[in-house]
Amino acid sequence: MRILIASAELAPHASAGSTGHAVGALASALADLGHAVCVALPAYAGLAGSRVLDPEPAGSAIDLPLGAAAVRTSFLHATDPRGFEIFLVDAPGLLDRDGIYGDGRGDYPDNPARFLLFSKAVVELARRLRPTPEHLLLHDWPAAPAAAFARAARIGIPTVLTLHGTAWQGHFGSQEFALTNLGPEWFTPEAFEFHGGINFLKAGILSADSVTLPSTVEFQNVLRPGGGCGLEGPLRAKGAALRVVQHGPIPVIPAKRARGGKRPALADFGLAPDPAGPVFLLPGPDSTAMELLAPALDRLLADDVRLLITGSPPDNHRAPLEVALRKYPGKIARVDPEDPAAPYAVADFGFAIGRPAPDAAPLPALLAAGLPVIGRAAPGLHPLARDFDPSDPRGWAFLFYRDSPEALYDAVRRAKRAWTDPELRKEVSARASKHAPSWTGAATALLDAAGAR
Repeated sequence: MRILIASAELAPHASAGSTGHAVGALASALADLGHAVCVALPAYAGLAGSRVLDPEPAGSAIDLPLGAAAVRTSFLHATDPRGFEIFLVDAPGLLDRDGIYGDGRGDYPDNPARFLLFSKAVVELARRLRPTPEHLLLHDWPAAPAAAFARAARIGIPTVLTLHGTAWQGHFGSQEFALTNLGPEWFTPEAFEFHGGINFLKAGILSADSVTLPSTVEFQNVLRPGGGCGLEGPLRAKGAALRVVQHGPIPVIPAKRARGGKRPALADFGLAPDPAGPVFLLPGPDSTAMELLAPALDRLLADDVRLLITGSPPDNHRAPLEVALRKYPGKIARVDPEDPAAPYAVADFGFAIGRPAPDAAPLPALLAAGLPVIGRAAPGLHPLARDFDPSDPRGWAFLFYRDSPEALYDAVRRAKRAWTDPELRKEVSARASKHAPSWTGAATALLDAAGAR
């Protein structure tokens, strides 16, 4: 089956965050399943001449309409080492920027033109490819208009729009609608129009055959009042065509990552090999996580444990962390590792105590690494996790039900007690691994959603 994916991001070639990593992981997983996968990506500055991609011209250039103008657009073809093709959409002066969405001064003011042109080029590419793609998979607001253009052109290829979040929607002034070159029937509440302007994401939601969200957490969130950032109505209108496709871990955790040989690895992160107690990992601490953890740091670190934090907390929560780093050298460390998966290899438990992200991060990565979770029994985690009970052979999480440092510390103590039994430690880790979502599963579910029209 031939599949065309369109995204403004594709890690490691061009990425501003988790979306690029998710698109790369999905493309790779689809290719591993035996599908012929192509990814359309803007030819940002440096990509056209990339020695890694080494792209070559593909087909003849075309003048794509963009309002009253015609923009000369061409395609460059490359092969990704993960087993899929890449088609770079080359429009000099418009897409070939150093940044994806902007630079140090802010967003590019011509982003509406840039990504409308990209979306039109995606539909043109779908027409050109032979064999014709059986599915067109679009990601986030920059590629969302392609669903509207595909429907308007009646190209006959089912479209699936994946939302990695709803905060960024591509909401612009009404004057930008002329750049779509669509008729006035598309500037309505049933298409692009949104509070007097145009909204790329809304148009994509209403035009796509199916819409997917990366986790049950986000599905529940976007349908509650205010949770969809104003798009609750269009999302509800999709009915059964709005689906959950649970994404795999970000960072992608290697399937056979070794968790042995801890002493040198711990030293690499600034942690001492002793005491011999467990290592707890806190990925990406947000305000919610720090409000729980900061008051418990002294009690936690006075015990025989070590704490590894990846990423930086918000500025207003840095002070207690800096104090703990000076007070407990070797027992706590904060790192930004070159290999984002490496910290998962040295940890014994993972904290999932922050506000749930759209893709339920960091839970998939923690489970993929076989790390039992210390977590808040919040709506995003509680339905997914099974609390550990010595009499229940299924539990793999150590949940706490009150948002307090004391409740967090009690959950840590329960985890430590389980850790002291080597056989039980292995068993709980294996249970956690069994619940890890995979990118192969996400790819399969995405194709199922593509058939749900």
